Amino acid sequence: MSDPFSIAEGQLQSAGLLDEPGAVLYSGASTLRNGPVYLLGLNPGGSEGATLRQSIAASRREHNCYLDEQWAPGGHVQPKGQSTLQRRVQELCKLLKLDTRHVPASNLVFTRSTRIATHSNFRSAADACLAVHRTFLDAIKPDLILTYGNLANFEGLARLGQIESRLAEHGSWKAHRGSAIVGGRSVRLANIPHMSLWASDRREHIVRWALGLQSN
Repeated sequence: MSDPFSIAEGQLQSAGLLDEPGAVLYSGASTLRNGPVYLLGLNPGGSEGATLRQSIAASRREHNCYLDEQWAPGGHVQPKGQSTLQRRVQELCKLLKLDTRHVPASNLVFTRSTRIATHSNFRSAADACLAVHRTFLDAIKPDLILTYGNLANFEGLARLGQIESRLAEHGSWKAHRGSAIVGGRSVRLANIPHMSLWASDRREHIVRWALGLQSN
């Protein structure tokens, strides 16, 4: 039986995306197995970087973007794994008592852009990536899909059930929690604002609420 990456590679080849800049998994290939959570952002940021084909090869070497890469937000190069978003993702995994390296992580859209507004066709790209997410979800069978970024962008990924919402202490931004149907399975869904802009590390009580964890 083909491994999930081989299936994903064929799906992306068929969609004409394999040699576009971006990333498929932010975690190693070994994370595509039965596990408790699937972590999803919106899409890779920046204007330069590897292609999807190259990112698949890196994940096969167990490369983790949140731990092993030097990111340069605003043009300022940070130590490996120490940019603001990388650290916030690591803290999120700690709240779940999980090792970041063992958490399957990706983005709704695999192709890169500096912002969603500058992506050439974000919605079309999201539709093209859905088949790959279904392949990954079938391999992981998570109990929880944890998303960061505007919830409306993720509505095509799963059929949403009952959703609770609350203000995220940043203007009108909100956090959400509830359920969704994925591949005929009911899973928990948690959503918080995008952590590159929203200080999750200073609003742990909201993150805990979204995850259904007791406050300290």
